[in-house]
This record gives sequence, C-alpha cells and structure tokens, in this order.
Amino acid sequence: MVLAITAAAAAQTTIPLPTMPVRKGLVQNAWIEPAQPTTATSITFYMSVADNVRLDKVEQQRMGSMFTVKVYWTDPPAGATAGSGSAQQVDCVLGALPTGFYTVFAQSLYNGRLADMKSLMFRVTQAPITSASFISNVRVEPAKPIAGEPTSLIVSGEWPTPGYSLVGLTTMLIQKKINVRMDWRSPAGNVLQVVTPYERQIGLYRLSAGTYTVTVTCYRDNLLVDTAQLTFEVEAPADSEFE
Repeated sequence: MVLAITAAAAAQTTIPLPTMPVRKGLVQNAWIEPAQPTTATSITFYMSVADNVRLDKVEQQRMGSMFTVKVYWTDPPAGATAGSGSAQQVDCVLGALPTGFYTVFAQSLYNGRLADMKSLMFRVTQAPITSASFISNVRVEPAKPIAGEPTSLIVSGEWPTPGYSLVGLTTMLIQKKINVRMDWRSPAGNVLQVVTPYERQIGLYRLSAGTYTVTVTCYRDNLLVDTAQLTFEVEAPADSEFE
C-alpha cells in the first residue's frame, strides 16, 4: 500500500527544468555587394542578425585571400526596440580586389561571447578595360635604334585631373618582348577637372638587333584601365657585334 502511494505521488510530481537563456547574436544573413564583383568595383560585406541588439564594434583582418570579420553586439538601452536606434545590420568595406577567390570568416559575438559564425566565398573577375584612353602614345627614341646604343621608350598620356602620382614603374625584357607596367595613384580630395598630360621615359640598354614588341599596361589604384602596344626594329651596327 505504501509502495502504491509512493509510486502514484512520483507519477504526479513534475520536476521543473531550468530555463535556457535565448542566445542573441545569431547570424540571419551574410552577403557581399555587388554580388558579382569585378576588379573595377569596391566590395562591401554585410551581416545581419534578427535580435534587438546594439552594435558595439567591428574588427577586420586580412591574410592573403582570407578576411576575418568580428562583430560585437551588446544589449540596447533599456526600453529600446528594434526601431529605436538599435543596429541589426553591419557593413564592412573590403575594397577593390584583384582577380581570384576570396573567403570571409565572420564571427558574431554577443556581450563578448561567440554567438554564431558564418563563412562566405566569392570570386572577383577581371573588369573590361574602360573605353577611356589614358595612354596616348608609345614611341622609341631614336626612331631607328641601333643595337648596343642607348634607346629610350617614351610613354605619354593624360589624366582627367591633376594630382595623379606614379607609384610604380616596372620594365621586363623577355627575349624580344618588353612589358612595361605603370602604377598610378589617384589624387585625394577635391581636384579641378582639368586634363593633365604626363610623359615618362624608360631607358632600354644593349638591345640586340631584331624586332621588338612593347606592351604597356596602365593601372590606376591597382585597377587596369588602359593598355597599348608598339612594335619597332633594332638595326644591327656596322660591326654586327649585337646581332
């Protein structure tokens, strides 16, 4: 009889389970804009959460083709709602990138503790060269170079405004092919809309006789904006030492 009562009491007893706190900061969505980036576009990473939280800070790091983005959320002020100044979306500028595949590892932290993680992979393709021409002319001096004698390659063009600075100039000679890369940096701030010409001279030394092809590429802020080619003949000297 005692056992029956005890069993009945046990069957009617409910043990309350502890209520688990609702975890905030779960990532609702993560994406980039534009969705199909090219080398001519600046890329922005976006992440959103559905909770009523407030953005504290964002940390961003890059190592090669991998980006790490840490987003810190905190509780909003007392009485605040989703429409009263709290932030549920954050953006992080990745900038313009060269062609290749990239990965963003995003971490959402709520009150200093990891709440969720997301990863996103995207590809950057080469943008078509713009119709604008920034290289006006490519020539050699003298016009009929002689093997073994000093020869100069002259590249001239123009920019739509003053203030452009040449930050890199690379010349590579492979057999009878000459590749020249110019890296320019755009001016900062407001500038006058005045077309500004430029001219650069590149020394070519001890060329042998033969036909040469020159390819000049022009980069602005790491983006390819123009290219030009030139073919010229180097004549052999009378003693034919450089043939």
